[in-house]
Parts: sequence; C-alpha cells; structure tokens
Amino acid sequence: MASLGHIAVGMAAARIYRGEPGVQRVSWTAMLLWAALSFLPDADVIGFGLGVRYEDPWGHRGVTHSLMFALALGTTLGLAAPLFRRPTLRTAVTASLVLASHALSVAATEIVLFAPVVWFALRTTRHQR
Repeated sequence: MASLGHIAVGMAAARIYRGEPGVQRVSWTAMLLWAALSFLPDADVIGFGLGVRYEDPWGHRGVTHSLMFALALGTTLGLAAPLFRRPTLRTAVTASLVLASHALSVAATEIVLFAPVVWFALRTTRHQR
C-alpha cells in the first residue's frame, strides 16, 4: 500500500514542479522520474546481495531513509538541475520533499500508526515462546 503512496507523491510532484499556469498536462516521463525518485530510498535493498545486513546503517531503512539523505540528495539534484535547463532551487526543494516523503510515510505507517498493534503482537509472541 505504501508503494501506491510513493507513486502518488511522485505524480503530484511532477504537477507541482511544472508550476506553469495554463499547463494542463504533465508528461508521463516527468511523472515516472519523480515517482522513481520517491522510490529511490528503497534502492538500499541492493545491499543485501552485497552482504549488508538489514540492521546495518546502510541496510534497509537505514541512512537512505533519513531526512539528512533527502536533503543531501535533493540539494545535489538541485545543483545538477542547470545541466538539464531546470531551476536550481525549485528542483532542490521538490526533490528533497519527495525523498523526505518516503521516509515520513514509512515512519507513519510502520512505527506510529501501527505501533499499538505491533507492540501487542510482539508481546503476545514473546509470551508464547
């Protein structure tokens, strides 16, 4: 379900990034690129094949799911934007927000919203052992 949210964030970002009055349509390429950026933090699963464990700092939901990663990569993309004739600040801010949305959505769905259920399930399974 979170994957659909990431796609929605990317597609919305494509529309917002465009920001030109009177433009009704956004290209599928732009929506695809922004949605891919929204999924980028999950590329950390590649590390499993390289011996990186889940709980390592570079494991799944480690550094790539941090707000600092979102700001660093968003800023880098913003600095590279003029190479593609795109605005620096708009690109940096939009990319940072898209990347941060991934971390925030994961935190909201797995830690905050389901916390009582998860805690109860963990407590129940520990007592059964």
